[in-house]
Amino acid sequence: MDLFTADPLLTVQPGVQPGTEAEYYFLNGHGQQVARAYEENVSAGMSVARFVASAMVPRKVLIDDMHRRPLLAIEKRTFGGTTSVTWPDGRPVGTIENESKFSGAGFALLDPWERRLGSAKGDFVLNSDFVVRDDADHEVARVNRTRSPHGGLGDAYLLRRRYPTLPEPLNTLLVASGIVIDLVVHSDS
Repeated sequence: MDLFTADPLLTVQPGVQPGTEAEYYFLNGHGQQVARAYEENVSAGMSVARFVASAMVPRKVLIDDMHRRPLLAIEKRTFGGTTSVTWPDGRPVGTIENESKFSGAGFALLDPWERRLGSAKGDFVLNSDFVVRDDADHEVARVNRTRSPHGGLGDAYLLRRRYPTLPEPLNTLLVASGIVIDLVVHSDS
């Protein structure tokens, strides 16, 4: 079982101080770590800028397997409007567009040609429970924000798919969704 097939998949963000590098790890349903993610080359100046105005600072998070082989890159542009997901060689997987409104956080899941694959809508109060629907409006997954399984200040994002397999690139965008929700909704708030 790997990062792309684990169900459930828990994305854990250990508690970090504001302005520091993002770090995550992924656990499968048996509690085994299947991947890790880290922010690439964050300078001292970038850390200060993020502490002051995190929404205006772009971020790039790389995901590796347990043998340090690159799997994905997630890049959030300024103001959290667009987050791109790419393969290690730079080929696009797709984008996750911020569609947040007064009624809660929301995202559009788009393929590399910007065709809509589905959406993720968060609850109004805490933006912690996201229902993911495909382009035909069928629920395909849920992503729920919880506390880190190891305590502390960190968050965790539990992805549960409704189907054992989902088409690409929707499946890969779902794998990235916990980090995107954390970077766009919770890290910028």
